[in-house]
Amino acid sequence: MRTLSIVALSTAAITTGAQSAVADPRIDIDGESCREVRRIVADTGAAVLRYTSRQSDRILYDRFVASSYFCQPGEEALPETVFRREGTCRLLTCQVPDHQNRFRPWIIR
Repeated sequence: MRTLSIVALSTAAITTGAQSAVADPRIDIDGESCREVRRIVADTGAAVLRYTSRQSDRILYDRFVASSYFCQPGEEALPETVFRREGTCRLLTCQVPDHQNRFRPWIIR
């Protein structure tokens, strides 16, 4: 009976994790202003944004979040730059922080 409970809990955890990754809306932001893109991310909490590279015609995808609440354990919402028609746009993406090099970028290894 105990083994069945562990299997059921494991299945529920895997299913919940898979649903949260799939539930993020995928939004094409080509032609949108930075203000509009920020509003989209704030309204949805987390979204996969599709946009064209500034340097080529490649299509880029990334997941952007409103705060660290939408990140996995061990990740933090850190700033990332996306280029929009009016210039750069700072958004948050979930990343594993590098605490060792965060405050000492001038040290050459």
